Amino acid sequence: MRPVSVVHDRQTLLTDARIAQLKEILSATPEARLSGMRLVDSRLDARVQVADLLAGAARQIAEDELDGRGDEELIALLRPYVDASSIWGDERSWSSLGPVPSARP
Repeated sequence: MRPVSVVHDRQTLLTDARIAQLKEILSATPEARLSGMRLVDSRLDARVQVADLLAGAARQIAEDELDGRGDEELIALLRPYVDASSIWGDERSWSSLGPVPSARP
């Protein structure tokens, strides 16, 4: 897997020490390599604005399914972006949201 560089919204909880800790943790596994992280003002960076919008939509789709009122078309659009190793406590909604029904570890 190639190293990745992350652009993230600037926030007080994501300190230089925390970023260094994340790099150290991720460099210990060959599957995940964090080569850099740049903090930006989300009001000025369209990439972060789009990521926030998509994350909010994904969260709403998942929450609706968890509440038993999911939309099959929206779930089908979200499904390719759900990691099989995601942590999800509800088996019924996971069977809809997970990338494939048998992918749950």
